[in-house]
Amino acid sequence: MSHSNLSPSSNSENNKEFVHNFVEDAFNKHDMEAVDKYYTVNLIQHNPQVPQGREGFKQYFGGFFQRFSDSRTTIDHVVAEGDKSIRYDDYDCHGQGNW
Repeated sequence: MSHSNLSPSSNSENNKEFVHNFVEDAFNKHDMEAVDKYYTVNLIQHNPQVPQGREGFKQYFGGFFQRFSDSRTTIDHVVAEGDKSIRYDDYDCHGQGNW
């Protein structure tokens, strides 16, 4: 994950908290403006369905949250080592319209 205003540290526990905060802001509060705190403009997206860059992320998930406004993400596991982290999530949502 590329970060901008909030910087991950070499401390794994701080990075886990960073990941939890991102998921809460972006995926549970659906706050696309908060994404600016976590991602740089030139975000490299690894999901082939999501356009590259921070604006691509916001466009894709902004549309997703309009259709799935009740969506909720629960983090099952976060693994962090140094400045790298991975998360395993569960998503719960119900569709409202075509996706």
